[in-house]
Amino acid sequence: MTVWANRNTLLHLLEYADFDPDVQRKSGRRDAYITELYFEKVVLPKIANQSTLGWCCTRYEWCNIKKIHLSRHWFKVIPDFLSWDQKELDKKFISLMRKKGSSQRFFFILPLETSESFFVIRECVKVEGEYKLKKWNEKEGEPLSLRKMNSEVDRLLNLQFEGSASFAPKWLGNLDIPRLKSLLAQRVLMNKGLKFPVDIDAIEIKNDLLIFHEFKRKDPCRGRVRKAHSPVNSRFLNHAEYEIKNNRLDNSKLEIAHDTRFYGLDKSHIGNLEYCFENQIDYVYTIWDSSEISKYPRLDELFTPNDGPKKQPKIVSRKLSLSDFNHFTYTEGNESGQFTNALRVQGALEASLFNVCSN
Repeated sequence: MTVWANRNTLLHLLEYADFDPDVQRKSGRRDAYITELYFEKVVLPKIANQSTLGWCCTRYEWCNIKKIHLSRHWFKVIPDFLSWDQKELDKKFISLMRKKGSSQRFFFILPLETSESFFVIRECVKVEGEYKLKKWNEKEGEPLSLRKMNSEVDRLLNLQFEGSASFAPKWLGNLDIPRLKSLLAQRVLMNKGLKFPVDIDAIEIKNDLLIFHEFKRKDPCRGRVRKAHSPVNSRFLNHAEYEIKNNRLDNSKLEIAHDTRFYGLDKSHIGNLEYCFENQIDYVYTIWDSSEISKYPRLDELFTPNDGPKKQPKIVSRKLSLSDFNHFTYTEGNESGQFTNALRVQGALEASLFNVCSN
């Protein structure tokens, strides 16, 4: 029986895919499995029409004689190459994205064990007007590392722990095997297969308009938010991160917003918002406002396993514009729920800009 066909094996791997055994520390990413499942099943149908799920991308640069160009490579885990439930939506997404840049590439990853790999990968290319899935072989300079993905699965399989797993059986045990496979493959892809990936929680397709959706559970930040004196974009945040790391940020010149409530958006997603702005794509940010819950709540404070939230959450949403961001905030990784202790710098926008979604 292969890795991908054994429920207990899949649950074991998901228990530790976002867990560092050396320091016995999980990342907030693991609890986010559950909030994202809630978003897909309950929230998204209320705020969007037809949507394709599971896409992530990496940014890359290419140049000609005149200028440097920025583009994207796109990746999605699917259960089957012959038929998957979002096949037509994915084709429509690829078709619309190709109109925005012919240098973009699109890859599908299938969790399927062969004699050489735990995954089969195909690149989607257009041949004589038809989209075809072409066999992909890893080589130098490619955006995806199959070797690192296979090594990560091997590492997880060989981990030995005392005691029984507590997270995955409790919180993911009701998922069917295809969903467990997709979730595990997505985590391995994001953690090891790609460099600096950005995931898109949902991509809504409305006629010929694309709308990117980002969903987070968070409480508003207060008191640690600084007023920026120039536009808050990815370039600004990169510079702020450099200044903070080198103890060169002059807080005496930065106005601190004490009383206003703000929501943060990570630097990588600010970059994605810029990409959307340049390519006439709308970007909707939806937040589960958990300000009435403890700052770092346990998952069982939020959810009942196999059911849903214990209390009706407050959901707020906004179609973002770059001009919304005129503040920024930062935390150390161990304060922010990240897997590492890396500095986390975010753009910040006022919570009052958001609209409350109807229940």
